[in-house]
Amino acid sequence: LPSKLSSSVNKFDIGIIGNSFTEGAGHIYEKSFVGLINSKLKNKKIANLAVLSYSPSIYYAKINFLLSKGYKFDEIIVFLDLGDIVDDILCYKLENEIIVTRETISLCRLGPPATIKTKIRNFTSTKLRLTYEFYSQIKYKLIEFGILEYEGRDSHINDIRSNWTYAYEEKNYNNYTYDELVENTLTNMKKLSKLLKKNDIDLSIAVYPWPGTLKNDIEKNKYLKIWQDFCITNCKNFFNLIKPFFDLLENEKFSNVYKKYYIYEDFHFNEEGHKLIAESFLKLYKN
Repeated sequence: LPSKLSSSVNKFDIGIIGNSFTEGAGHIYEKSFVGLINSKLKNKKIANLAVLSYSPSIYYAKINFLLSKGYKFDEIIVFLDLGDIVDDILCYKLENEIIVTRETISLCRLGPPATIKTKIRNFTSTKLRLTYEFYSQIKYKLIEFGILEYEGRDSHINDIRSNWTYAYEEKNYNNYTYDELVENTLTNMKKLSKLLKKNDIDLSIAVYPWPGTLKNDIEKNKYLKIWQDFCITNCKNFFNLIKPFFDLLENEKFSNVYKKYYIYEDFHFNEEGHKLIAESFLKLYKN
């Protein structure tokens, strides 16, 4: 966004905010789902405000700052990530309307406890690098030809930032209870809702799945219900982008869906994943 404002540059129909998924990690803007949405809604001026590791406390602080600097929006659409709740309780907090890092910032990016499989993988990747690379190339080719089923890394499938909806353990979240975890983020989103109402700006929310959601959780999971309920009184629209992925699972194995829509050895969307998110969003938005 430009630092010097004029009436022609500081007014947007839609501001979209989120974390790395919404920023479009690993892709150029035009192939990210926000870029694809932008290309279809040609009559709308859209700003992508998303940045890696953002969470609701930052969504509030950033939008509050932009409004104070004269930026105007008709609608803010928050693409809420599964990891947002964890980032808000372990990484960041609001103090006097600005973001500060928590003392537990070191816990922020911790994954699940290492399994035997993960320990072997970590050892070979560091101590036996050539062997590991050779094995990885063979494995990738076998997956590509459909001979081997791709299940993804344990650290991505069972990440604490996505498995809190079905495998919550207080020890992974600085001993906060599940209710405390959820209420903390709801408080930040309520602040955002109140701010936007005060400035006559609509709020909408979109949710989408991580690979672990598809493998281990149900379609109508806790994450979906939290934000559906929140939107009853706080949102213009609620976009359920979890459903299209679970619809695919009715006829496809998890491994096929994972391979087709997510970056290999990662949990972010690949180009096909971004297309699916954009197409699913536009269908709901236009209706």
